Amino acid sequence: KTDHTHILDKSIEQIENVYWNDQKEYISRLAEECHALRKIKIRDLQIRQMITLLIQDIGAAWLMPIVLEKMRANILEEDEEDGSCFLNSVEFFSEAIWERNPEYRTTLLQILRDKEEEITDSWGWKRYERFLGKMEG
Repeated sequence: KTDHTHILDKSIEQIENVYWNDQKEYISRLAEECHALRKIKIRDLQIRQMITLLIQDIGAAWLMPIVLEKMRANILEEDEEDGSCFLNSVEFFSEAIWERNPEYRTTLLQILRDKEEEITDSWGWKRYERFLGKMEG
């Protein structure tokens, strides 16, 4: 278990020390949401919010170790608000994250294999095998 406490009370914009200018109008609802999510303390980000950021490759250096740790602790954990789950969403994370950090993929694959029984109980074998194949690249 890694110690992330030094970053949990900071937002992505504080950690990166990069502050995006607030806009009167954003090009999209997603851009507006990502802008707002960068201001939230990491410890206060919900699962669905972390997923949104990682699909857009925002804050991956700080979020991915936390996500992998959460997946190791509870592979089927869901967002209380909308049921989002890292397991159901990780395949949509930006490909650049995996390319920059091959160790994240290695760790994820190990977790998927370690949690095979839980995942197959939830998903069934076929979906698990397809997913594992996709994540192996």
